[in-house]
Amino acid sequence: MQTLQGGKFGHGFLSAGVTQAFSGKIDTLDAANRRFSPSRVIAAALVGGSVSAASGGKFANGAVTAAFSRAFNDEWHRPANGPGAPPPDPYGSDAVEDFLPTELEIKLFRFLTTNEATISEIYWEDLYGNFNSAFVLEPAGPSSTIEGSDLRIMPGSYELMPYSSRAYPSAFELQRVPGRSKILIHSGNTPAHTLGCLMPGSEYRSNRVYNSRAATKALYNSIRQQMTARIIISERFDGGFE
Repeated sequence: MQTLQGGKFGHGFLSAGVTQAFSGKIDTLDAANRRFSPSRVIAAALVGGSVSAASGGKFANGAVTAAFSRAFNDEWHRPANGPGAPPPDPYGSDAVEDFLPTELEIKLFRFLTTNEATISEIYWEDLYGNFNSAFVLEPAGPSSTIEGSDLRIMPGSYELMPYSSRAYPSAFELQRVPGRSKILIHSGNTPAHTLGCLMPGSEYRSNRVYNSRAATKALYNSIRQQMTARIIISERFDGGFE
């Protein structure tokens, strides 16, 4: 499974092995529940993902491997889930898939534009169902497909992929942006810090966002928990979406 997901077998083997070593501790979670426990599956996923990331692999791949191993080995063979007991409902609240990394959808709504900048709100729900929000600063409009124009990019739906450079290590890049390249999500506070990139912040005022490093880190963490991520950009300057 690890190889099919694009990771290395060694990372998956190590994740599964370490997770199994922690199985005794994981068994103590939700101890009153002798049946299939989503809490124990999530705990196994967190251990497996962390081990995979620490050994140079992907968090999501290690989490998936560990979660499946826990669900269909430890949980399945608990007394209440053994032979003769019904398996977990794949479409119900006990579904393993409900707790595995999938695609993170980030929604960005542009609502304020000035001569220097564009301010947006972003919303997303993380792997654990927690609702998150922040503001984003981009260059001023109009939205442009011209490379190097120092204007905001076109509205649309963009896949996010890891990006790293000396200036922006461990960032994320929007893919297939019309006419533009190297459009990143990274920290920054003013229009001078971007040529089209998106800069999160917890607060905004006029042409500036604040606490950008913390807001960017929170968004990065949510993206890394998932197998894929996508940002959907809309505009509502006139009260409606474009």
